[in-house]
Amino acid sequence: MQIQNTIIAKISASLLQKKRKIYTLLKNKGIRYALLTISILFILVTAMDFYNQYQVYPSADERKAILSLFPQANNIRTKEDIIIIQNQVIDNIPHAAASMYPLNIIEDVKQRKGLCFNRSLLLQKILLMNGFRVRPIYLYYSLEHETKLLDFFNSNLPSHAIFDSKIGDRWFIIRTNTKLEKFENIYEYLNSRDLIVPRHSRYIEFLSNRNCRFVSPSWLPDIYGIFDFSKLVAQLRN
Repeated sequence: MQIQNTIIAKISASLLQKKRKIYTLLKNKGIRYALLTISILFILVTAMDFYNQYQVYPSADERKAILSLFPQANNIRTKEDIIIIQNQVIDNIPHAAASMYPLNIIEDVKQRKGLCFNRSLLLQKILLMNGFRVRPIYLYYSLEHETKLLDFFNSNLPSHAIFDSKIGDRWFIIRTNTKLEKFENIYEYLNSRDLIVPRHSRYIEFLSNRNCRFVSPSWLPDIYGIFDFSKLVAQLRN
């Protein structure tokens, strides 16, 4: 009994000591401001992520437009289904300039044309319709030298829009300019033989577009997919 009391006393003393350390840290103004700043940033990023996911999820009019051209788009269940619908988008939406700033999927489907970012958003909406999670990936690269991280701030560099989707318990790249034949993660994609961008390309996950004008409003960064709001957004949209 005495041993048990001793152990309890030691644990209590240890917890009290940790509590005092935390209290001492919180008394420091710099640490308090840092924690407050981190908390505010977390709330802002979470709110932005949720809002953008809500914007990207297909509206009733968008679903109607999508189904008019792709009748099977609301019945995607397997990997084979995803390959089929991706191939059909490549076949039916020829690579040509379409809507921009913001993107308009209804117009893209009507005009039956689009660039990589138009196809990317269209395919994202199709997969979202079927309960799959998506997150955008922004690729950028230099044609003159090995791409550096800070090249992101060079607006003259070419870029490419793709995304990945969670299929089962893994994330796989969904191509937007060439037909999907197999499933790859981002590292496998950047080392594939038929890659249409340089192997030294850099990428940023969760970002749809550098100028933040593809998803309305234009002043809000096109960042989404960090957190999983898919079920909540689907309930609100449907």
